[in-house]
Amino acid sequence: MSYEDISNVLISPKNSLALGLYHINLFLTELYNNGLHISSSINKYTKITFTVPISEKSEVNPFE
Repeated sequence: MSYEDISNVLISPKNSLALGLYHINLFLTELYNNGLHISSSINKYTKITFTVPISEKSEVNPFE
């Protein structure tokens, strides 16, 4: 996946997979101020990670 492809997935999705990643990224960004991190090597791999901060008490419940 090229850098341009990765940017397009997170900014303006054009298919159902991209739309899913777009919404997950939006959700994580709103909840934790930190979205998906995507790295890729063309024709080899695409790695998607995210970080969730540790806290003793959750200030936001996304299911309410």
